[in-house]
Amino acid sequence: MEKAKYFQQLRDTVTVTKSMAKEHLAQLNENQINERGSTTVWSVGHCIEHINLYNRYYIQAIEKAILLADKDVPAIVKHTWLGRKSIQSIHPSNQKKQKTFKRMDPVLQPDTYTHAVLDQFFRTQENLVELINRAEVCNFNKKLVPIEFFKMLKLNIAETLEFILAHQQRHIHQAVKIAQTINQKESYLKV
Repeated sequence: MEKAKYFQQLRDTVTVTKSMAKEHLAQLNENQINERGSTTVWSVGHCIEHINLYNRYYIQAIEKAILLADKDVPAIVKHTWLGRKSIQSIHPSNQKKQKTFKRMDPVLQPDTYTHAVLDQFFRTQENLVELINRAEVCNFNKKLVPIEFFKMLKLNIAETLEFILAHQQRHIHQAVKIAQTINQKESYLKV
């Protein structure tokens, strides 16, 4: 895909994801953030913390990759086989459940989340837009970003950005569904 169009799509994805989170999640109280339908499902807080855990790793890895990438800016964004498969596996359109790695599983973290988890998510969105802008002016096709769970495998900078944004979208959609279920249940109880 042509560079300018690709990077604009990434920026647009951040904007849409952030808007969705603000519209559906920002007004939740702490009980709603932590409410779980059962012990087998995540709360809104779990979904957001899971995003934050991934973002902590990948933002640092992408920043480092941008510093290492040469300034020979390609005109076309190329995807590797591994990059395409990684993005497809976590894309929101893929309804197949995915097992997360223990170190990225928010259920193993403290169970009580406050608005701080959402605040961190929103701050991270600004960081991601900055990274997208910086990546656009370097060799974004360089395979420099180690995959979190197997660091010997690397994705290129562009596809890593797309991967992390698709991952965010997936879990924001999940959190919104949980919030809608909570709101429906509360509306039903009020009647």
